[in-house]
Amino acid sequence: MAEVTQRAKETQIQVMQETAQELFKKEFHPLVNQVIARLEHLARLAQPRPNPWMPRLTHGAAFVTGAALTWLVVVMIWVR
Repeated sequence: MAEVTQRAKETQIQVMQETAQELFKKEFHPLVNQVIARLEHLARLAQPRPNPWMPRLTHGAAFVTGAALTWLVVVMIWVR
């Protein structure tokens, strides 16, 4: 009798676990995926957009700095 009740208990536990997994897949999984998609969308919106002018500005700044330093060296040599 104890074996029968033990088997019935194990079978009931297994059926309850399978049912819980199916319920999660049907009910909660789509909801969780929706929340994840919305959060990913908000995270993308929060990211700063790259400035398309930044590479040109840094290149221009490097050019101006180099030119200024070159003229500084030329003037210092000329003053001596």
